[in-house]
Amino acid sequence: MAAGRSGGPFTILFFDLDHFKDVNDTLGHAVGDSLLRQVTERLNRIVRKSDLVARFGGDEFAVLLPDTIDVSVARNMADKIVEKLGLPYIIDANQVRITVSIGISCYASASSDPETMMMQADLALYRAKEDGRNCVRFHTSDLDRIVRERVTITDHLHSALERNELELYYQPQAELASGRIIDLEALVRWNHPERGLVAASEFISTAEKTDVILLLGKWAFEQTCRQTKLWNDAGIAPAVAAVNVSALECKRAHFLEDVAECLVKWEIRPDQMEVELTESVLMEATQNNCNLVERLRILGLRIAIDDFGTGYSSLDYLTNYPVDRLKIAQELVFGIATNSRNASVVRIAISLADELGIEVLAEGVETETQARILASAGRKWAQGYLFSKPVSAKRATDLLRKESIRYPKNEKAIATGSTRNAA
Repeated sequence: MAAGRSGGPFTILFFDLDHFKDVNDTLGHAVGDSLLRQVTERLNRIVRKSDLVARFGGDEFAVLLPDTIDVSVARNMADKIVEKLGLPYIIDANQVRITVSIGISCYASASSDPETMMMQADLALYRAKEDGRNCVRFHTSDLDRIVRERVTITDHLHSALERNELELYYQPQAELASGRIIDLEALVRWNHPERGLVAASEFISTAEKTDVILLLGKWAFEQTCRQTKLWNDAGIAPAVAAVNVSALECKRAHFLEDVAECLVKWEIRPDQMEVELTESVLMEATQNNCNLVERLRILGLRIAIDDFGTGYSSLDYLTNYPVDRLKIAQELVFGIATNSRNASVVRIAISLADELGIEVLAEGVETETQARILASAGRKWAQGYLFSKPVSAKRATDLLRKESIRYPKNEKAIATGSTRNAA
């Protein structure tokens, strides 16, 4: 780059078109190509004469602002690009709308070569994508640290899968009144060679931002089916074994085929498996007219909405999709006895679910007070430390043989093993 060779200060804006693949898939590549041409023409009208515009293949673009290190100037240009490129395009009688995500790297010193700055702008673009797209993010030193940590965890997770360091734990889901175990939820644990047993909350969020979640999710479903087969053969299987499925897994090309093959391989009835999806996954499926949920139901699997009340909280998908179970988030349950808003949200969710014939299960139940409130609202099922923490397959087998859990009557004893962030 000329600015880099001259040694002068400069700023790089690196961006791409959000969900551009959807344009190609729904309207065809000819429309996609025409959209790219119009974006380029519009971009050239937005930038200054001194700025340089480049297309890096596909739907990726870069704008170089020479002699610019002023953050406000870079921000103004980025906001202008977001606004102008977001206006509708008319292509072959189709009105097409597209949004853009932008990452910005500003010249820091004479050692800031163009290659490093492009990498930094790319990292900032990645952050913009993570933050919901259609936004602008600047590169920071903290972002470098976060990325390094993510790379390290991702690399170690790959090794953990190869070395069989991962293990599934199972948390019972029980009747509030009797403590009878009805179902189990599978939760991954990492037997770290140095740190010991590591809960999913410490690495799953990182895994979900990389392709390693695809390997991890496939492994978890397979292992849950294998263990359910053992319980079936022993005549003690729970009614349902629940498995969490991430947004990336849902988008994987052969996800449904692999699920079907796994069920056949381990001789598992589809209705013995429950797929837990977050509200954000269902919202994205709605926006993209995705038939994921319908196809899962065609396979015969049960569908649960996980952590209800902490995501988008749009209720459209409850009527649009044949959902079997609503899992009220532990954040709501935790404050149900002291926070009137939490109690109101829980009551409304229960009432709506009852009207639609959807089961409701409360997560993170820790005290008898919480259990009594939920029971008085007509709830039958719950999971949390009041009943049992997640346990190994061997311990889960012992609990299934007993068929019920005698939960403690001392709320102080219960609260010492808080379920929050323990999944």
